[in-house]
Amino acid sequence: MKYDVLIAGGGVAGLTLALKLVKKNIRVLLIEKAKQNPQKVLYKGELLQPKSIKIFSDLGLYSLLEKESYPLHVIHSIEVELQENGFPTPIFESELRYDKLDSFYNQAFMLPHEKLRSILLEELKRYETFHYIWPGTFLNFTEDQNPDARKARIKTKDEELYCQADFYVGAEGRVSKIRDSMKTKVKESDYNHQFLTVSFPRPPSLKDSVIFASKDSFLGLFPLPGGEVRTVLLIQPGQLKKMKEEGIESFYRAYYQSCLK
Repeated sequence: MKYDVLIAGGGVAGLTLALKLVKKNIRVLLIEKAKQNPQKVLYKGELLQPKSIKIFSDLGLYSLLEKESYPLHVIHSIEVELQENGFPTPIFESELRYDKLDSFYNQAFMLPHEKLRSILLEELKRYETFHYIWPGTFLNFTEDQNPDARKARIKTKDEELYCQADFYVGAEGRVSKIRDSMKTKVKESDYNHQFLTVSFPRPPSLKDSVIFASKDSFLGLFPLPGGEVRTVLLIQPGQLKKMKEEGIESFYRAYYQSCLK
């Protein structure tokens, strides 16, 4: 089968690119390798900034995004200092106000990752030029002396396919078999810390996003639609294993000591 563009990776980036292309009547094959449901819960890329909202708006998705998102007009940042008793005291506060932007796009959206992917995928399915393989994994390119005759080897659940395209895009994330096959290198940064992401019912008083930070800690509170709040807690290097051994109380304590009453 011949396509104009083959995209490996069905995340937000791959789906958005595919939608941009099919709107130009370009034949696209999108391959998503995840064996689990592509709409599974993932905590990433959920805070849509105004520029991102405009990109989706240009694709005709603004009304859907607005309906499914929690609008954020302000992000409060509170720098704290931990006292000897282990509890924080505020030393500096600032605000990031989206509503000061002289633009129609003067707010941010909090939207669950899986919901954004669902919106993009459902929109893509409306186009005959869109083709989707899930689950499917790009393996490599076939060996052929003529580069124009090479094909992509794709492993599905039941068979192995050979597909050809004019352009191949690796949108799989940090590890990309397409980029490896093309010997394309990317600069990577390694981090030795971790983030714990937890969601729970949102207190009625929490209407804006709030970030508490010190030189050793970070806790972000981001309201979600449906009366929930997404929390992001920084776990220092080497602490996660210790906290797991101590049990759930250690996580309660970390949250309690990271924010103000």
